[in-house]
Amino acid sequence: MSATEYAQEVMKGNLYDPVLTFQRKNGFELNKVIANYLPGDEESLEYAALMEWKNNDCTP
Repeated sequence: MSATEYAQEVMKGNLYDPVLTFQRKNGFELNKVIANYLPGDEESLEYAALMEWKNNDCTP
């Protein structure tokens, strides 16, 4: 499974990830997965998730 597929499955609630699951449950949305974000980070395989939280209490 690719990093993008993994993140999408977590956001659907089909997989558990300690960070992404917490963010999903708190209203964050997955915008995209970024490859080569942190070179040398073996734990993330150099990937990052770009997440967005829309604050409904703030009017632009």
